[in-house]
Amino acid sequence: MTSTTLKISLLVLAMALPHLGSVAGLTIGPVTIGPGGGTGDPVLTSFDGRSFEFMGDVGKFYSLISERSHQLSMRLKLGQMFDHNGTYMDGIGFMYQQHKVLVEIDAAGNLEVVLDGKRLQMSTGETEQEHILALEQGELMINWEHHRAGLGQAVEITSDMLSVVAYLTPAGTLDEGGVVQPAYINFDADLLSPPAGAMKGVIGEGYERLMNPKSVPEEDDYKFHGVEKDYEQASYFSTSHPSCMFGVPADTSSIKRRLAERVHVAFPLHFSSVQPKRLPQASSGAQPSLRSLLGASLRVNPMAV
Repeated sequence: MTSTTLKISLLVLAMALPHLGSVAGLTIGPVTIGPGGGTGDPVLTSFDGRSFEFMGDVGKFYSLISERSHQLSMRLKLGQMFDHNGTYMDGIGFMYQQHKVLVEIDAAGNLEVVLDGKRLQMSTGETEQEHILALEQGELMINWEHHRAGLGQAVEITSDMLSVVAYLTPAGTLDEGGVVQPAYINFDADLLSPPAGAMKGVIGEGYERLMNPKSVPEEDDYKFHGVEKDYEQASYFSTSHPSCMFGVPADTSSIKRRLAERVHVAFPLHFSSVQPKRLPQASSGAQPSLRSLLGASLRVNPMAV
């Protein structure tokens, strides 16, 4: 028997679309997907479909996903809005086996990519680069685009287990009170296959909850229920923080048991980070697209039950 799992990561700009200011929770098959929406800091949507605001501290690095051969982290910067100060994401670190990919915003407000310590450069007239690294076990691909359809500047990083698209919201958008905002980064991602061991991190622990048949769903109150400091790390690629699983040997028996117990879980599993989408400045003359207003990602995946 087959059914369809609808995975939605939806962030609503309440001022622009007031009738979508709140979205009722959806129950599709065995997984409950809670409401999107919010007006604050990085909004993370985890593997179990739960969305929450993660405030963090300016200038700090945080572990998003950490498992035996992968680590995904973010750095936060100050966001000054009309009614409060918050945080924006201005960097993503992706580590796979011995390789490290860094995506940040440069001084000109554009995305820059550093692969294994070397900054990648676009030549004159070049708008896209692809780098494929063949490993003894697995493969890593980096696709950097200046004009990705629907996103603009974006970097896609894909391994055998994880696919992450980091994309830029350029400086100059306006918040709900008309305050000009800086450039910042969001990401859209998929877990393509089960990890080789336990998974930790702000988002990673959602996978552990999803895979544990005895876990009690967290309250869908749009809040982060962990202790933020427990996920801090010294740099993008630090492996000495409390939530680090990078390099830790896998317990394969535990993985097989959990997969057998949660037969309804189908890959890929979607997760994301979005922030309240801002209106372009009136001087630009451009009308915001539906995607730019909602920051919506809609995926339909077959699921065996």
